[in-house]
Amino acid sequence: MWKADVFTGVCARCRAGVSPVKLGCGTLIIIAVIVYVFGRAGSDDVQAELNSLRSSVRKLQQSVDMQTHGIERLHRKIDKLVEVQGDDGG
Repeated sequence: MWKADVFTGVCARCRAGVSPVKLGCGTLIIIAVIVYVFGRAGSDDVQAELNSLRSSVRKLQQSVDMQTHGIERLHRKIDKLVEVQGDDGG
């Protein structure tokens, strides 16, 4: 156990007579191309979903802004009513 290889976990006696795997540049390039092609396969769907979410957030923000504006108008009306009633009662 203490003499096991750090990377593979296999002891030196178990590795005796076994040649290590070697990958050439061509193999590494092919692997990189495959990862790139299949890694981008779902990116269009993700982009469409992201655009949809952005649109939804914009609509929600507009709704919040409209409600905030309406609440501010109601506060102003209430303040005027309170002032008028305060003047009558004073």
